[in-house]
Amino acid sequence: MVSIAASATWVLWVAAQLGWLPFARYAWAFNLWSYLPAWVGPLLAAISLSLCFRAGREAVLGAATRLGARVAGLPRLPVALLGLGILGTSLWLLRESQFQGDSGLLVLAARRGNQFVFPDIGATFLIHHAVMAGVENGLRASSPVRVMSCVFGVVAASLAIPAARQLVGPRAAPWAVLFLLSGGMLRLFAGHVEVYAVLIAASLVYLWAALAALDGKASLWTASLALGLVIWVHASAVCLLPSLMLLAWWDESRRPARSPALRVAGALCVAGLPTALFLVLVGIVRPEEIRLGARKALEILGGSSEPDAVRWWVRGWGGAPSIGTDVVFLSPPHLKYLVNAFALMIPASLPVLLGFILGEPRRFVATPRARFLLVACVPLALYATLLRPFWGPFDWDLFSITALFLAALAAHLFATGLSEPLRRHVGVWLLGFQILFVGLPFLLGAALSSRDAGPFRSRTWEVDLSKPATPPPEELAPWL
Repeated sequence: MVSIAASATWVLWVAAQLGWLPFARYAWAFNLWSYLPAWVGPLLAAISLSLCFRAGREAVLGAATRLGARVAGLPRLPVALLGLGILGTSLWLLRESQFQGDSGLLVLAARRGNQFVFPDIGATFLIHHAVMAGVENGLRASSPVRVMSCVFGVVAASLAIPAARQLVGPRAAPWAVLFLLSGGMLRLFAGHVEVYAVLIAASLVYLWAALAALDGKASLWTASLALGLVIWVHASAVCLLPSLMLLAWWDESRRPARSPALRVAGALCVAGLPTALFLVLVGIVRPEEIRLGARKALEILGGSSEPDAVRWWVRGWGGAPSIGTDVVFLSPPHLKYLVNAFALMIPASLPVLLGFILGEPRRFVATPRARFLLVACVPLALYATLLRPFWGPFDWDLFSITALFLAALAAHLFATGLSEPLRRHVGVWLLGFQILFVGLPFLLGAALSSRDAGPFRSRTWEVDLSKPATPPPEELAPWL
């Protein structure tokens, strides 16, 4: 059964990569082989085809078992440092070479001296100081940010290991780390000039701390402070507050705690502390920065009276049409963006979640971890359906935090909801396809001289999709 399902998936995905499916011809998450040199596609097709057969999957499982046994016999710290060093070096060698989406705007804001840009308060604060340090030492403004994203890739990998152990147990932790980070999200850490490398690393701290608190291995206040760090990095993390409230409502035995209302109030106060302290300190030194941030927050909330205020949210049914991805809520272009964005970031998670929704929906509330992750995911998923993706496919990373927690939920359901033999073979199939069809080609496409196959080729698009009455170029329009 696994081989039949894998083979059918392989046929469809290869057909999409080759442009043979009319409905997927402009689906920007499904043609990533087309950007690479002509010989790479057949090689990836052959390797992925081998995973459609039991013997191929057994070979992978055997190799992984032997490698794990050898590594287990080596000193842990030197092996970990060597692995992280290789990862960081690889990310730098395969780093992006172009600006897309908000990359240029972030660097420009940092060059102008803005200490932070709302809502990415902490991330843009770090970017500002990285850019200024680079400029003072004669570097290009973007170079320190590229270094920073690679460094946070190493940080994210090291944080993902303890989080994965809490999520699926020690034996399956290496698989879970790859499951979370080996899709298109891997490119966030390869010199990508954006805020999301910092956000994912910080989110992994909260994921670990919260799951550890469920077992009494960490305190509620550690998890609260960790979430406070994530909120400081990016305000979208306020969507995780319901999950912290649930954690505070339970005690370490996962029963309603004594004085739960006080625990909830205390946890929320601790979570708000890092951002509050930061804003107070910046307000003392540079009050104009606070005024700019407040103006931006008012604009995001839709309360700005400025005639040129940017529309931040997906348009409801009705109103004047606009350009690019300023689309009607759940219209075909909006759904196209959502499907492609999440298929790019976490492709292996989507069939797992869909399978449990259709087959065993009770699994979503079967364990304390599943309930916690579900409460974390629901507000994040709502956020992803409401916020406007200004840059269309160039905003593929906009909902990275949503993708991370959806992938964590999928990994937990997969680890607890399937029998051992089935889990091993399906796990190899899903993880292998995620790496070969998405993660690896998307990463290589950032570094290699890419062919002209769509929006991710190495070039600058002379278009501002956030301006009304500015139509996109004809070559970009079909991808929106």
